[in-house]
Amino acid sequence: MLDEKPQEHRVLTIKEVAKVLKVSVQTVKNYIYQGKIKSFKTPGGHHRILESEVNSKLPVEELQGNDLKELMDVSALIVRAMVRAIEGKEIPMFLGHSTRVAKLCKLIGQEMGFKDDKIELLNMAGLLHDIGKLNVADEILGKTDKLTRDEYKELKKHPQFGSKMVKDVEYLQIFSPIIKHHHEWYNGMGYPSGLRGDAIPLDAQIVGLAEAFDVIMSKHKAQGSSNAQTSLNEIKKFENIQFSSNLITILDNVVKKEMH
Repeated sequence: MLDEKPQEHRVLTIKEVAKVLKVSVQTVKNYIYQGKIKSFKTPGGHHRILESEVNSKLPVEELQGNDLKELMDVSALIVRAMVRAIEGKEIPMFLGHSTRVAKLCKLIGQEMGFKDDKIELLNMAGLLHDIGKLNVADEILGKTDKLTRDEYKELKKHPQFGSKMVKDVEYLQIFSPIIKHHHEWYNGMGYPSGLRGDAIPLDAQIVGLAEAFDVIMSKHKAQGSSNAQTSLNEIKKFENIQFSSNLITILDNVVKKEMH
C-alpha cells in the first residue's frame, strides 16, 4: 500500500479568509498589518494566506470584538439615516422609536453585566430592528386606523425583509438573526418562525422586549400619560408568554434605576 502524500495547505485570498472568519475584508487586512495573521505577497503585490493561519490564530471573541468596533465606526451614521427614513413614514407617535429602543437595549445589556462590545452590538441591533419597514408600503406604516388583515400580514414581513437587507451588507450580517426573530414569542406564538424559549436568540429577545416597552410607553404618552411603571405592569401580563420572566425582571430593575 502506497503512503499517502500529506495534503498541502490551501492558499487563500483576503476575500476568502474574510468569508471563512465572517468578518470584513478590511478587518482581515488589519489582522495582517497587526501581525495577527501571516501572509505573503504574489508577484503582483496581492496578499495570500495559508489556510493553517486562518484555522489556528484568532479566537472568536477577538474577531467579534474587532469587527464590532469597526462596524460601529463605519456604519452608525448610515444606520441612523435609514432609521430616520423609516420613522418619517410612520405615524408621529413613533418618532424616535428606534433610538429609544437602542438606548433601552444598552441599559438591559449593562444590567445583565455584558461586556462593552456586546452592549454596543445591542445598541446597533436596537437601531436596526425595524429596518425592514423600508420595504413596507407607506400607506400601511402611516395608517392611523386599524390595519386590515392583509395590511397586517404585509407589515409582519418586515423582520424577514430586514434580515435579508443586512445579509447583503458586509458589516451588518451579524444582525440578521436578531432582526429576523425580534417578534418571536417566548411561548412560540410569535413570527416569522414560531421559535420558542431559548431557541429564540437572546439578543432578539432583548430587542423584542425593549421594542414592546417603548411601543406601550409611546401609546401612553399619546394618550397624555407616560408612566414607566404602568407600562411595565402591562409588559408583566405577558410574562413567559411573549417574554421570559428573567428578562422582565431585568427590565424591572432598569426601570427602577433609570426611568423613575
